[in-house]
Amino acid sequence: MKTKTHYQVLNVRATASQSEIRSAFQRLALTHHPDVSKHPNAVDIFRDVLEAYNTLSREHTRFAYDIALDRIPSYSFENAHTRRDGIGNKLKTMFSFMK
Repeated sequence: MKTKTHYQVLNVRATASQSEIRSAFQRLALTHHPDVSKHPNAVDIFRDVLEAYNTLSREHTRFAYDIALDRIPSYSFENAHTRRDGIGNKLKTMFSFMK
């Protein structure tokens, strides 16, 4: 059986924005929550949806996940340089050769 990526679990593109990821999670969580869904595998489905959201909703975990998938991240980190942790500057430096 082929394993789904987190993007496939949430049914979003790899270039999805954070708001698209959040909306997809909310929609799926309302549908597949074990307290609501009568599906026999509702707990497993909801766990997969939650894991996908937790990974893709944070910049650093999404970035690491994309690297693990052997995919160069194609979403924007343009505003990340203003963050206190400096991840945006680090990413810009790491990928400056791609310009």
